[in-house]
This record gives sequence, C-alpha cells and structure tokens, in this order.
Amino acid sequence: MKKFLITLIAATVLGAPLAQAQGYDRYDRHQPGPPRYETDYRRPVMRPIKKFWSRGERLPGFVERRMLRPREVMRFGLPIPRRGEVWVQVGRQLLLVRINSGLIVMAR
Repeated sequence: MKKFLITLIAATVLGAPLAQAQGYDRYDRHQPGPPRYETDYRRPVMRPIKKFWSRGERLPGFVERRMLRPREVMRFGLPIPRRGEVWVQVGRQLLLVRINSGLIVMAR
C-alpha cells in the first residue's frame, strides 16, 4: 500500500507540469485572429454640422474638428492663443475655442 501511494504521488507531481504544457489554442485554428462578430463596434464616423459658427456659441463635442499646430497658426497669421485656448478647424472655418467650456472666442 505504501508503494502504491508513493507511486501515485510521484505520478501526480510529474504529470501536472506535463498537463499544463499542452498547447491551448484560444481561437479556432482555421480562423486567424480573434473571433469575428457580425456587429461592428468601431467608433462612428463624426461628420461636421453644416453651420457657420460665430463668436459666443458653444462648440459641441460631437462636431468633427482638427486642432491647428503652432506652425499653422503662424502661417495663417492668427493671434497666438492664450492659456486654455486652442485654434481648431471645423470644415473651412478657423475657430479659437476655450478648452474647458467649448466657448468660441474668435471665428475667422
């Protein structure tokens, strides 16, 4: 009985790492990458609202915009923004917007 218990313990100790070393394929072998679903969870495309923005309005967060780089600000001859303000381009319009509130300070 003692030999049987020692053999059983030895087999368990030696067999456990071998069982863990087996390859585990998370996905189907015939399909590369993660499983594909029919629904598309990508971010929706943001489109600009067809509007002429003016000073004093708030620019909503869902409006597509592009921040201007400092080199572009100098090239367009725009005044340098103060702290907390940034120049953005919405469509063909250039707007100076406050970062925290989205308030339009200047429109060109």
